[in-house]
Amino acid sequence: MISYDSIVKSGSSNILEIPISAAIFPFIGTTMRISPFITKILQKYLYHESKKTGKPVVFLFHPNECLDIGNEIVTTRRTSNPVEYLFADVIRHKLKLKNLGQASLKLLDEVITSAKEFEFEFVSAGEYKRIFDN
Repeated sequence: MISYDSIVKSGSSNILEIPISAAIFPFIGTTMRISPFITKILQKYLYHESKKTGKPVVFLFHPNECLDIGNEIVTTRRTSNPVEYLFADVIRHKLKLKNLGQASLKLLDEVITSAKEFEFEFVSAGEYKRIFDN
């Protein structure tokens, strides 16, 4: 539970913070979709680390990543600077749309299957709190 005084300290609030697993890159759906290769390396590292240390592996995935929006969205220009536009708008837009829909579900299935092969237990946030609350 986080503190009322500081979001980086434990405290007595009713907000449960569950940290996402990471090692240079976060173990999240966006990383999985942008670079399945990096995700495979990351998950192997995190799974082995978890088996050694007992630390939980936490993967963050948003259901909207399962939506296939095709080419319906156009890039919004938020700046007049051409370099900022290229990096902050165009490239970011392309990356955010990569591997959505069925492709995302296939990649997610691979992450879940791999976790099952490592014999990880899937738990709810409430169970996580009960197991890992210090």
